[in-house]
Amino acid sequence: MKNISKNLVVAGLGLAIIASGSVFAEGGKALSDNNSLFSGNLVKEASLRDNYLDYKNLPQGEYKVNMKVMNANPNKKNHESMMNGAVIAEKTKVIVDRAGNYYLDITLQSILKEYNNEKVIGYLDWLKYYDDEGNEQPSTVLSWQSDLKGNKHPKEIKFPISKPSEIVQKEYVQVYSKAMAEKAMKGAQDACPTIDWSNFSRISR
Repeated sequence: MKNISKNLVVAGLGLAIIASGSVFAEGGKALSDNNSLFSGNLVKEASLRDNYLDYKNLPQGEYKVNMKVMNANPNKKNHESMMNGAVIAEKTKVIVDRAGNYYLDITLQSILKEYNNEKVIGYLDWLKYYDDEGNEQPSTVLSWQSDLKGNKHPKEIKFPISKPSEIVQKEYVQVYSKAMAEKAMKGAQDACPTIDWSNFSRISR
């Protein structure tokens, strides 16, 4: 009787060990899968987490955004503004300060246009935004660039924008290019920087 009991105990322990081994094997597989998830796709996961941020209420930091400068004329609202060609798209970002204020940061380059068979190199000479009262205010120039004659033009500018309430955010500004104004006989022009918040990523905190 004792031998039978002993054999039953041993058999029971054997089954327990086998069962335990099965559990740990499954657990090891799950752990391996998780390790694969967090190591192999770590960058992808971090990128996805950025998109979980609420674009309407972002924490302090800098964010890469997709932005195009569109024509402010209602009859040409689906057309890009001439200014869009002067924007280096991959450097466009939104900056959020500690107080939660949003700023659009744009880096500029020269553009080449043709007027009456004459090629003209133009630069943006200034950009003004509209404050809450509708008054024009100058943007902040963060850096400058020079043309072939040594004249200076803004290279990187920043100006405040409203907190976004829609996935597509439209801001209205006034822009001026001396070279284009002289050749096209046009003064300051209204433009509409348009931000697409459906795809943005955090650059820095």
